[in-house]
Amino acid sequence: MKVSSIYEGSLSYEKYCDLKEYSNPYPIETNYISGGRRFRSRLELHTAETLDLLGLDWKYEPEISLYMPGRFQGDMRVISLTPDFAVGLPELKRYFLIECLGRLADSAYTGDSYDKLKIYAYNGIYPSRDMVLIPGNNNYMPSEEAIISSIVSTLNFICSGAVVSMNQSGSVRSLVL
Repeated sequence: MKVSSIYEGSLSYEKYCDLKEYSNPYPIETNYISGGRRFRSRLELHTAETLDLLGLDWKYEPEISLYMPGRFQGDMRVISLTPDFAVGLPELKRYFLIECLGRLADSAYTGDSYDKLKIYAYNGIYPSRDMVLIPGNNNYMPSEEAIISSIVSTLNFICSGAVVSMNQSGSVRSLVL
């Protein structure tokens, strides 16, 4: 898959603009609040504050539609997922996702997270390319620097792909983050 095809696909900035926040149907029953927004976990709150520090435009728990293979060959259905964050990159005409994996010690949670990652992969959305995975739990909270490093790593990949894509089309621009 060429990186340029992602711009027109499921991660296009046009689709990002249509995303609605707080699409997860389960109520948020925590006291993790920042900037008038309520978060499900301390890890998500910490990530949101880091995104704000970086000056990135983001949406919390937006609903996205993805394909999922059915039980039989050729059987396909559309399902809705709510990633923890979608981060818009208007200059690059796309967005990327962030998933905070805060309960990896819980085997049921880990299994659900694995299934969600398989659905992302089936749709061509991969960690470190289109998505940032941020691990943490009650005993471990990644530092702000670690979260920034993960985000910057994905942004570097996105920008290098955008430059390659622009070079192939004959139009070269400099990109600054």
